[in-house]
Amino acid sequence: MKWYYDLKIGAKLFVSFGFVLLLMLATCLYLTFEMRGIDNSYRQVIEKKAYAGLSAYGALAQYNNAAARLRAYIIGGEADYVGKVQDSIAKGDTFLNKIPPLLETEEGRTIFKEFEDSVTDFKQYSDQVISLVKDRESSSGEARAAVERQLDTYLGSNKGVVGAMTDAGQKVAERQEQRLESGS
Repeated sequence: MKWYYDLKIGAKLFVSFGFVLLLMLATCLYLTFEMRGIDNSYRQVIEKKAYAGLSAYGALAQYNNAAARLRAYIIGGEADYVGKVQDSIAKGDTFLNKIPPLLETEEGRTIFKEFEDSVTDFKQYSDQVISLVKDRESSSGEARAAVERQLDTYLGSNKGVVGAMTDAGQKVAERQEQRLESGS
């Protein structure tokens, strides 16, 4: 440190000022990198919430598509609708399976579980309806009329299944949308 004491006053000021500038530069660089890290983390959280919401809407759209095709199958009895119903359910399942790892709160997992349970009910409902419509289409006369009555009874006693699934899916999607908008 003796070298510093041997410097002239102008040189001492220059060295001190240079040292302060170096400290400021180091601090600025450190803060810049920290802010980038925070920005990346925040962006990932936002994208995660958006992806969860989009996946919920995607699942809901596919399941509603399956419900519409199931109705068409009930009305028309055309066998090609069975594959379309099952395909839409499989696509809905693909979206649905993307959601759980994106949920961060217990409330979110609870709301998702309600949606998942309603989807399970819808799948059982659609399997039973498909089975009854197949039986109806393969029978004739009095047997066909009996299966038709059985189908009508089943549809009447389970008329809220699709609506419950839609409501539960909408609840998941809207919750994710609200969290995205609020930043929480």
